[in-house]
Amino acid sequence: MKVYYLALSLFLTFFFAHQITHVMCFGRYRDKKCKKKKFYFIYGFWVAFFGILCTMMGSASGVDHTFDYGMNSLELYLGKKNYFEGNVIYAEDDYKHNGDFILEYYVKNTEDIEIISKQIVEENVFIFRDYNLSDINVVWKSVDDELYVYGDDELYATIDVERKGLLVKLSFHWNQEKLNQNIEGR
Repeated sequence: MKVYYLALSLFLTFFFAHQITHVMCFGRYRDKKCKKKKFYFIYGFWVAFFGILCTMMGSASGVDHTFDYGMNSLELYLGKKNYFEGNVIYAEDDYKHNGDFILEYYVKNTEDIEIISKQIVEENVFIFRDYNLSDINVVWKSVDDELYVYGDDELYATIDVERKGLLVKLSFHWNQEKLNQNIEGR
């Protein structure tokens, strides 16, 4: 599916845009002389138009998430949000630890990762209230370059930090067994 999407996107963005520009500049009822600036300006417009259209199409079909990433980055840097949610993975067959789940968030490159991680956990109603996490600490260990979410000396989650351009991807790997033990201990 990705190969077809890539082929269609390249065709529309470059070849089709060139054909439309050529018809607009050198069509049957237009004069045969066209300045290079005019030609490349029109061509640039169509490349941008079809490029945006193709990224929207890829995002809507679930093949490519470039448009979502770009829009969320703009919203993050121009808006009042400190972070936005990415994927939520909750399938026991997808990874080694049965019952664990992963929550992904994106934050600005300029944010303090420890502070924003604690804020994300506290604002997540599903995790903070439902699992009775009243006192949490987010600790950075430089040895393995990961963050850890502790509560009452129990390790509840590890946070993988991945830098992606202007954003930082935080993947919270929650331990379902430890969270369930915390509920039973109410």
